[in-house]
Amino acid sequence: MTIKKDSTLLGLAAAGALTLSLAGEAQAGVPDAPTAWEKCAGVSKTGKNDCGSTDGRHSCSGKAEKDSDPTEWLYLPKGACDKIVGAKVVGEKPAKAAGMADKMTDKAAAMTDKTKAMTGKMADKTTDLVDKMTDKVMGEMTK
Repeated sequence: MTIKKDSTLLGLAAAGALTLSLAGEAQAGVPDAPTAWEKCAGVSKTGKNDCGSTDGRHSCSGKAEKDSDPTEWLYLPKGACDKIVGAKVVGEKPAKAAGMADKMTDKAAAMTDKTKAMTGKMADKTTDLVDKMTDKVMGEMTK
């Protein structure tokens, strides 16, 4: 190869490596789906709270009467509330996707158990049938 071709290939390789590096960094900043949610008080706007106030003033979403009221809260991904000035975690609950995966795992395990039980019963019946047929054939042969 000539020096010009070598430097062109080297430049393309460097550009490709830089592109891959930048793409990886961009993806690194994107968080995963939450596995849990926390009730974060003191951060909702007027009328934008997620549910009832912590002091029992009301029990509905959208009833916050002022911005940043410390008794009004929003659901945020776990860990996010601690990053907000003036915010306070007042509760937590698992994310629905995580709960759904657990339910599906439990159902799959139950189905596996039922399948094993049915397979065992079928094997027992088959063994009984083979034994009866063997006895009958052996009886016919000895006559």
